[in-house]
Amino acid sequence: MAFETRTVSGNMDTRIWSVLITFFSLLFLTSTIKAHPLSCAAAIAVQKVIADENLLENGRQTGQYLAELLRERLQRPGALAQPFAFDVRGGGSFWTVEFDFTGAEGKRVVQFAMVVQARCLERGLIVMGMTGGANIKGTEGDHIIFAPAYNMSRKEVERVVDMFVESLEEVLRESLSVVG
Repeated sequence: MAFETRTVSGNMDTRIWSVLITFFSLLFLTSTIKAHPLSCAAAIAVQKVIADENLLENGRQTGQYLAELLRERLQRPGALAQPFAFDVRGGGSFWTVEFDFTGAEGKRVVQFAMVVQARCLERGLIVMGMTGGANIKGTEGDHIIFAPAYNMSRKEVERVVDMFVESLEEVLRESLSVVG
């Protein structure tokens, strides 16, 4: 015989036992409590891509461009959203537009941010709407939050702003009976 067969636990061949041990060891590396080497390797690979492709700087630049375009389109005199677009703020790849409907023209649109979010989604744009909590008391105001990808191009940022403004103005026209 070319090899010796020893038994472990009854009739189980040591080769089979070795394969099972290897399989289950790898299986445990995929669990949430023992996957640390795998998770660390994945995290390091992601960090390398972020550094190699200069994605943080791209996120800063495109984020700033997003803010500039949002301010230009929403807060300029004569813009449909101008009476309601209270603030555009954020940094990097995380920005928000705050809406205030308490002024002279402030007919409160119920769940405004959620309606805008749904309209954006119909156009293929994902934003996060948050209602009733933009003021210091946490009782009034709406936010639309943008978290664009680090690898967005300026052209894609322009498309995001176009889709958002179209959705927003459509909701304002419908909800406030504003003629555009």
